Amino acid sequence: MLLRSKNRLQSYEQKIIFIIPLIQIRCIIFITKYFRIFILNTLYLNKYFDEKLEFMKLDSIDKAILRHLQADAHLTTKELSSRLNLSPTPVYERVRRLEKEGVIKGYVALIDREKVEKDLMVFCNIRLKEHAQEAGAKFVHDVVKLDEVMECFNISGEYDFMLKIVVKDMREYQAFLMNKLASLANIGSTHSTFVMSEIKVKTALEI
Repeated sequence: MLLRSKNRLQSYEQKIIFIIPLIQIRCIIFITKYFRIFILNTLYLNKYFDEKLEFMKLDSIDKAILRHLQADAHLTTKELSSRLNLSPTPVYERVRRLEKEGVIKGYVALIDREKVEKDLMVFCNIRLKEHAQEAGAKFVHDVVKLDEVMECFNISGEYDFMLKIVVKDMREYQAFLMNKLASLANIGSTHSTFVMSEIKVKTALEI
């Protein structure tokens, strides 16, 4: 009986000795496989983000292009390349890249507002009744739809928002306040500052 038990024990030991290396080999294969995948993914992500960062870097030529286009967005690729002393093709590709990356957001015509009877500019500060996220988001959603509001800023201090409003005259501004702005929910109080004259108006950024 004891001899039989001893033989079984030896048999189990031999099987265990044989199985352990197999388990170790499979573990090594499994770890190696997924470590390789991890390394490849890491290299891919690093390459991807390096490329994205590279696209976002502006060199001296990019900045020169932006300065010229800010001064005159009507410049053709040929005219722009002539000013930069470069061939048209790389200049065209750079402009397209700046547009694609969102550095150039768009092209507009700047209009003399007085010549289109928009003589009155007003900065209107607004204080909200409630400052909950949902209430603030609702105000922003509604105020950006108003055509008279040229710009809207979320500000610090006594008030919550500042609106830049352009209208024809005081009567039109009063109608805007009563019929449009006052209809928005959650407005606690407003304070209007009227622009008497524009001393400096600039659209081009220093680059």
